[in-house]
Amino acid sequence: VLMRLGHLRNISLRRRVMAATGLAVLVVVVLLVLGATYLIDSALDRDANQTLRDRTDAALSIMSVTNGKLDVEEPPSNSPLDENTWNYANGQLVAGGRSSPAVRRQVVKLADVTDTVVVELPEANTLVRAGPYIADGNQYATVVSTLSLVPYQHTERIAMLALSGVGVVGVIGSVLLAAILVRVALRPVAEMTSQAGTWSDSAAHNRFDPGRTDDEIAGLAVTLNSLLDRLSAASLHEQRFTAEVAHELRTPLTTLLN
Repeated sequence: VLMRLGHLRNISLRRRVMAATGLAVLVVVVLLVLGATYLIDSALDRDANQTLRDRTDAALSIMSVTNGKLDVEEPPSNSPLDENTWNYANGQLVAGGRSSPAVRRQVVKLADVTDTVVVELPEANTLVRAGPYIADGNQYATVVSTLSLVPYQHTERIAMLALSGVGVVGVIGSVLLAAILVRVALRPVAEMTSQAGTWSDSAAHNRFDPGRTDDEIAGLAVTLNSLLDRLSAASLHEQRFTAEVAHELRTPLTTLLN
């Protein structure tokens, strides 16, 4: 860990800011994608259950009892009830749709339920709902409806890909924007560094230009100028002290040499 920390210290400030920005945006994007995925999945689940409930209710609505006998109206042509709904009376199939063997086995199991039952078949990507038809306190039939979950899963995959793509673009865009902003923000520092590198030891009058802003960079320039003023004053004081000492020692040294 210490070696890694030491390695991080060798990375430039610009890269550290870019990495921190990218990491922060990545965490936010991941959380947003997870939250959006959860909301989309919940909405699709509600829509699938509502669609299946409406299909079951539609199948129940075409049933009626006359003189104790169950009557079932013919559903409209090309209706989803034709292919995805099964009607059972006293455990016997009255009308049925078409399905895979796995779905059909589940439909048969629900043929005599006395209460509403919803079963999901992951292996068939299908949702099954069964509900009884009750009239005058007696159960005359059972309706079993199915709904393929493939379109919903396809929609969920497309949403996931779209969200992931937007997230990747957002992270890359944020890192690039951070790089530009950091470069612009640190440009005065780079100029001050380059300017200071050209100064000679004898150019004690050189100072940094704080500019007309009142930001941290201007404050740094003012602080460095104050430091240079103190160093210049100390150097001038040292030069004067050296000159005075040399003057005071000149006469005794001349006498000794003579």
